[in-house]
Amino acid sequence: KNPRKGWVNWRNYKMSLIKVDKLDKVLVYAHEKDTFENLNGFEKIFIYIDIFENHIKKGGFEAFFWNSAGQFSHEILEAYEQVGATKTATIIYNSFLLFGEIPIPRNTNTRRAILSKLPPKVWDTLDEKLYHCNDNMEYLVLEFVKKNSAYFD
Repeated sequence: KNPRKGWVNWRNYKMSLIKVDKLDKVLVYAHEKDTFENLNGFEKIFIYIDIFENHIKKGGFEAFFWNSAGQFSHEILEAYEQVGATKTATIIYNSFLLFGEIPIPRNTNTRRAILSKLPPKVWDTLDEKLYHCNDNMEYLVLEFVKKNSAYFD
């Protein structure tokens, strides 16, 4: 038995807390400033996933596209691909196909005009697929941060 194993685990845990604190600061900064200009690409990936997860839980794909978060549709898809959430990325891409216009318009009013023409039930199947998707987002995001920790300092 390695007597230092406990220390190594504790040190890794402690470093994880430091990273989580940094990630919290990234989240607060991005949401308070409503801008991502001063964030690097790795931090943006983290933020895009956070945006999507928060909006999708509040009303599914229709609410996501309806609200301002929909302007980041393509960046969000890329963020899920970057962390290895391939099943979720496929579901997001399929939502683009249901939306009927690619690229998804950045302008909120343009997206809303398109959404207004679609029956609300069109999103139910994708919402259900996303709800049952077994991509382990917590693990994938933490592994992404751990692998790229130098970019979160």
